[in-house]
Amino acid sequence: MREEFINDVKRKILAGEELGRRAVQKLYNISEGEARIVLEIAKYLAKKEKEGEFKHFKEAVAKIKKKEEKKEKQEEFLLQLLANAVKSFEPPQITQKIKYGRGKGEETAIILLSDWHIGETVKPELIQGLNAYNTKIAGARLEYFVDKAVELIELQRSYTVIETAVVWLGGDIVSGLIHDELLKNADLTVIEQVAVAGYLLAQVIAELSTVFKRVKVITTVGNHGRMTKKYEFKNKSIESLDYLAYQICAFALRNYKNVEMHVSKNIFLFEDVNGWRFVFSHGDETKSWASIPFYGLKRDFANKQVLNAFTGRFSQPVQPVNYKVVGHFHITGLLPEGAGYVIMNGSLKGIDEYAFAKGLFTRPSQFMFGVHKEYGITWNYAVWLDNFLIKREEPKRFITDLPDTWAELSL
Repeated sequence: MREEFINDVKRKILAGEELGRRAVQKLYNISEGEARIVLEIAKYLAKKEKEGEFKHFKEAVAKIKKKEEKKEKQEEFLLQLLANAVKSFEPPQITQKIKYGRGKGEETAIILLSDWHIGETVKPELIQGLNAYNTKIAGARLEYFVDKAVELIELQRSYTVIETAVVWLGGDIVSGLIHDELLKNADLTVIEQVAVAGYLLAQVIAELSTVFKRVKVITTVGNHGRMTKKYEFKNKSIESLDYLAYQICAFALRNYKNVEMHVSKNIFLFEDVNGWRFVFSHGDETKSWASIPFYGLKRDFANKQVLNAFTGRFSQPVQPVNYKVVGHFHITGLLPEGAGYVIMNGSLKGIDEYAFAKGLFTRPSQFMFGVHKEYGITWNYAVWLDNFLIKREEPKRFITDLPDTWAELSL
């Protein structure tokens, strides 16, 4: 150990400098272990000098060395104790063999289809190339979604049994006529929007029906399908273009024996899945503050709990709502609420000119998840539908062009 390093550090300490091990190491370009010992000896000599005792360098080194040896012996003693303790343990005995493979129990897949805005166009040159959308792109994205959804279901089937799917049609399936600018830039008339949307729904559900023993379809309408500029709640569902699209879908699927269509006239509905209660609504009844829907969704969840309690007195056993499912906001996500979640579905459309102008970026996506009888929601996936993932702008198998006579269409 170089004496000049120690004396130099001692002088710095006596001068009031605060030195640490890292500083000493860097100052003299020595190892971390050497720096620690240099600093310790220097501190000892400085302390004694302040107390009026002047210790010789060799005496200080001997004292620190003795201290280090004592520390090493203590560490060696503890390590020996630990080694002896480990030796005294009996090796663990294998009492049973764990079988890996298909998990226990059964899950139901829930697939959310909402906010397609069929008929609307988004021009990439108006939003710096972030997105492009039209009816052809919608068909291509839906093909991609079905393919990915089936892949993910097969993945989950390696862990559990999934034979049933609940498919929610959540509204805003069509672009509609509530905004003049949507009509100006639409690639389909409103009547055509309804027909194409209904048939696309049928094509998606028909393909999903091939991988499930049972498909239950439930519906709520959105705000874009309304027939009036202003919000109205009287007959909201049955006077919606979404409702017409659902009926076209149901008619097209009438011969599919494993598909159950339940076209609802309610603005929102309660649905039990594997013993867990859901409430499904488009989400347009939820108030936002500064474009943030979080607090409105929490308040609406509480309101739905009250309505559920009273509804249960007349039509179903009373049990709390565990999950609330919404679309409308074009954002995919899960918000913790109580013992469950508020589940938000994305949109097929993605970012448009309005969202771009407001600085709101949303990727096109649709959401799916599994519900277990014991555990509730156990897995979830957002299937992203950006054009750069699909790499084509026209469908290969889904029909988006209407013949003159719609009855010529067949699944």
